[in-house]
Amino acid sequence: MITLKELEEHAIWLVGLLGHTPNLRRWSVQAAQDFGLGLDFELAALYHDYGRLFVPGRPYLLPRPLTQEEQEAMKTHVVIGYRKLKKRLGKVGLDAVLYHHERWDGQGYLYGLSGQEIPLAGRVCAVLDALDAMLAERPYRPARSWVEALGELEAGSGSQFDPAVVQWALESLRPEGVCRG
Repeated sequence: MITLKELEEHAIWLVGLLGHTPNLRRWSVQAAQDFGLGLDFELAALYHDYGRLFVPGRPYLLPRPLTQEEQEAMKTHVVIGYRKLKKRLGKVGLDAVLYHHERWDGQGYLYGLSGQEIPLAGRVCAVLDALDAMLAERPYRPARSWVEALGELEAGSGSQFDPAVVQWALESLRPEGVCRG
């Protein structure tokens, strides 16, 4: 049975999901199918940042770029989310939550994994999250156009992102939802 505290946490998170576009949901369904990641990934794609709710001071709500100290605190959200969701998601989902800020070149966080060391769910979630974030307006920057966002994905291919996942995104995703080219 869910507790009142858990219900409040989920209500806050659901309100926070409004910051993500409906595209993220559609894209996660397509990615789960195309990469064989399943429903567990679809759920994790929506809850990948759940741990942010529990970072002290909730710096992600600040209407400005974060300070270095706030950025370091925010990095803990992947572990916090992993721990909070451990009994609710399977391995694929937990991989998406824990590893979506790792980078193909090893310069990500928390573990500095690179290339194929990063579980596929984390690599796919990283691309979907980044694309969705680029298309969204933030208090400290305007939304990017679809063309600009795709350009940034391409620029990050092989450094920030798995090149195969970027190629899939360029061929499979559209801003109005998921379409086949």
